[in-house]
Amino acid sequence: MELYHLDLHEVRELYLRAKLAGDSIDQDLREGLKNAAQPAVDQVRADAAWSSRIPAATRVWLNLAGKRPWIKVVVSSTAAPEARPLNNGGSSGFFRHPVFANQDLTRREWTWVPQRGRPFFHPERSPAMEAEVDKVLDLVEFRLGFK
Repeated sequence: MELYHLDLHEVRELYLRAKLAGDSIDQDLREGLKNAAQPAVDQVRADAAWSSRIPAATRVWLNLAGKRPWIKVVVSSTAAPEARPLNNGGSSGFFRHPVFANQDLTRREWTWVPQRGRPFFHPERSPAMEAEVDKVLDLVEFRLGFK
């Protein structure tokens, strides 16, 4: 489940030039972008503070090497498998789940109950995060001599 997905297609060439320049500029770029996403991670962790697993399962994923670089704030489905159903698509309505999944019965014969969602993960763009990303990119461009 991802909260923010910031497409960084314009960063690819900057990242490749930073790798060629050496001097740990590429590492600074990666670290700076991860730090720029930290407020979004903190927001998810605060909104899911009622859970013992969801806050610890929230991370920043970063891919700059691919053709379409991106930053994602995600909640690991293996570390917190209850996160997706409890988030309920970001709405506070109800979802249904089985009480006991008896393999001897069909899914229709299981006992199903409604449960109220507890949204904590709101997929929306973050102007603050985008501003921080822009600052990091400006700094790297300056270090590479573009500005």
